[in-house]
Amino acid sequence: MRTTTRRVAALVAAPALALGLVSGFGPAAQAAPGPSSTSAASWLTTQLSNGLFRPGGTVNYSVSIDIALGQLEGGNPAVATQIRDAIAPSVNDYIQNGATQYGVRTAQVLDLVQATGGNGTAFGGVNLVSRLESLTAADGKLTDSNGGSYSAYGQALGVDALTAAKSPEAAQATAFLLGQQCPAGFFIPFEGTACGDESAPDTDATAQAVLGLQGRLAEPNVKAAVDRAIAWLKARQAADGSFIGSSFVPSANTNSTGLAAAALGASCEVGAADRAGTFLRSLQVPAGTTGPLATAVGAVAYDQATLTDGRTNGIDPADVYSWRLPTAQAALGLPWDKTAKSELRLRGPKGGYVKAGATSTFRIKGAPDGERVCVTTPTGTQAVTVTGGKVEVTVKTRRKATEAYTVSATTGPGEVAKTVTPLPRTRLKAAFAKRVERGDRVVVKVRKLASKERARIVVDGKVVAKGKANAKGVFVARFRARYGLGQHKLVAQGAYGNRKAVYRFTVTR
Repeated sequence: MRTTTRRVAALVAAPALALGLVSGFGPAAQAAPGPSSTSAASWLTTQLSNGLFRPGGTVNYSVSIDIALGQLEGGNPAVATQIRDAIAPSVNDYIQNGATQYGVRTAQVLDLVQATGGNGTAFGGVNLVSRLESLTAADGKLTDSNGGSYSAYGQALGVDALTAAKSPEAAQATAFLLGQQCPAGFFIPFEGTACGDESAPDTDATAQAVLGLQGRLAEPNVKAAVDRAIAWLKARQAADGSFIGSSFVPSANTNSTGLAAAALGASCEVGAADRAGTFLRSLQVPAGTTGPLATAVGAVAYDQATLTDGRTNGIDPADVYSWRLPTAQAALGLPWDKTAKSELRLRGPKGGYVKAGATSTFRIKGAPDGERVCVTTPTGTQAVTVTGGKVEVTVKTRRKATEAYTVSATTGPGEVAKTVTPLPRTRLKAAFAKRVERGDRVVVKVRKLASKERARIVVDGKVVAKGKANAKGVFVARFRARYGLGQHKLVAQGAYGNRKAVYRFTVTR
């Protein structure tokens, strides 16, 4: 189980690569990753040289940061911190060129610094927070110092970084980003793109916007915008769980799918996120692989053609965008793996039954404080934040309810669940001898119980027998009639006080 300052929430996909855009971040802490996430993080570590990614001997800061974020998702915060620290001495080489200061690159580095618990106001001799604020225009648009501006990807990244830094500029930056959403729910990739243009619907821009807005969901207009975006993403998902990027990237790929999976998961769309994660794992090199990909276990190919080629030719050391960046970006979606083992623990009513009409409490433990847990109850799925080491949810059923329901919880890897059945008020039936001699054995056969329901026999206020009904709802109890002569009260009771039958029997000599 790991705890970071903020949880990874987004990595950009192929269309944004040329712009140097990377991820934003979401909630605070995260439970242990699944095996596919760990495997991806392990392979990414092998791609570093002196703490950074250096294809051809030249540092690629953008992909280095992507790899750092993949390390966080894969449970390696120490490696992510090493990458951050390796960037610090030369941070100005990346976030500016001569007199030109770059807005998105500044936001990118600030997000990494904040995600790894660093100080954004003093990193490598630069106050990244004030620098980013100075590159946010009066209308909220993220810019370069020479006036250059960015797509929705970069704007969302800036929103997230400013929000996490508690900057007063965050509100206006958010308003500008919301202005890039179309009525259908998607966000346009570039400012000025008409909603009706063929290139307007964009998976990556929409998912990035969803993730960049996670820190502002308490604002009703932001929550409504995110809900519309998520609905659009769900409708865009293919049957195999994959996503295309846009009209420019019309084929399924792990860049867009990893980003979309992260957005869906952040919104607790568990089923859709799991399907996206399954697609990502289908393009991941599995353990035990032999041949040209034997040393690439955990790596994720950009698409099926890339994986097929890799099985024959291996991975080109100079190729950045077919394996290395896709693996870092897929790391965001890989945690959504229903087949993985969950570290959560779910406690609820004992015996598998609840009293119909009553409120039942379910407690979830195993995730660190600040972690977002997706909890599904009969009323739907909601995101709940761990506080005091646990999450509590309550479920109230109708008084006459009889249909079983399930409460489940997940942080991505695996799931814990508990199914319970409401038991309504019922008059039980009990068969036994109504006249017995003192000291005789009395056999009571109770019917109309639920399968395996707890039951007991009470005579004159004292429990004389208890156990569980059989699969047919029948409970057989025995006790000795060691009572005074005359009438006595017998109560056959199920799991709850409203499920019983009351009788009288007589003890004779």
